[in-house]
Formats: sequence, structure tokens, C-alpha cells
Amino acid sequence: MTARIISIQPDFYKLKISLEHMPVPVFRTVLVPDNVTMERLHEIIQYIMPWDDIHFYLFSDKRDHPEYKTGRVDHCKVDNEIDDAENTLLKEEFFIKRNAAPFWYLYDLGDEWFHEITFEKLTLSDRKAYEGSPVLLEAVGNCPPEDIGGPAGYQYFLTVINDPNHPEFHSMREWLDWEKDDTDPWDVNEVNMKMLRDFLEDYDL
Repeated sequence: MTARIISIQPDFYKLKISLEHMPVPVFRTVLVPDNVTMERLHEIIQYIMPWDDIHFYLFSDKRDHPEYKTGRVDHCKVDNEIDDAENTLLKEEFFIKRNAAPFWYLYDLGDEWFHEITFEKLTLSDRKAYEGSPVLLEAVGNCPPEDIGGPAGYQYFLTVINDPNHPEFHSMREWLDWEKDDTDPWDVNEVNMKMLRDFLEDYDL
């Protein structure tokens, strides 16, 4: 089991962000400053998955029936108070108050992409890699397309796109603007690590 408590208070944290209900493991491991706000952490996650940042989001202490939430949502559809993510620190709310317990990031309240986030034990190599800005250490599995219909819709998408005889095969390709001669446009295991790291390169906290 991954250690939850870090004996020496660091100035950065190591987070593992795992996307739930995928056909293959999809996760990212990233170093972030200890003074990062939840709004900034949302932006970092958007870069490294990568998502397109076109939907509302929530961080919460629990996946189901959470007691604490922070994020950006349509308040007409939420029945309890949500903290302002721009003024909420990861360090205070999730590391100190909740003893570095795992927490959740929900992106797109319609498709419901749930990500479990855990604090990982820091290593000597982590300390050498961190220079004050977010660092992507590991990326496994391809992030689904936006607006695909959540995990169930993604499973259907994979069925359609891998079957040229499926009645929706061509319309699905057109919807995603894929070239006609692209015979293998989607690989659930393919991750462009350089691209994801480049997204973070000029990120200013």
C-alpha cells in the first residue's frame, strides 16, 4: 500500500490521478507545488490527461455522497455549498485536513469522468526532478474523446470504431474529423508523453 503520510513536510506533492472504468489502465503521475489551488490543479489535470476544459468539474473527499466539494459547477444543479476552487489550497483542504487521504476529481457532470487522486510517497529522484513547476512523471493509457458519453459511451465508441462493418463506423469517424485513409486512428494504449509534457512546459502557477 502506498504511504499516505510524508514525515518531512515537502514543498511539493506527488499525485497519481487514475481515470475510472477504462478498458485499460489510464493514469498520470505528476509533481505539483504544495501551494497549488484546486483551480490550478484542475488545469494541470486537463493538460496531462488531456481534456479540453469545456465542462464543469468538482473535487470531493468521497466519490459517492461526498461531505466536501470544491470546483466550478452550474449552481442551479447543485443542492449544497461548494467552496471556491480558486481560493482553496490542495495542501490545506486535502493534505492537512484529510490526512492525505485519496480524493476525487469529477470532470463533466454529464458524462461523469471520475478520477481517483492519491498522494504518493516521494523519492529521491522526485526531489531531483522537481524545480518549482508541475512535472509529469508517468502517463499510462489514452484519454477518451470529449462528449463520448462517459465510460459506457466510450465502450460503445471502441466497438464502433474497430468494426468497419458497423453502421455507425463512418459517421463516428466524420464526427471526430478523422482522415478517410486513417486505418487505425485510435489506440487506447497510445500516449504521447512529449506532447503532454510540452503542455506543462510553459504553465505558470
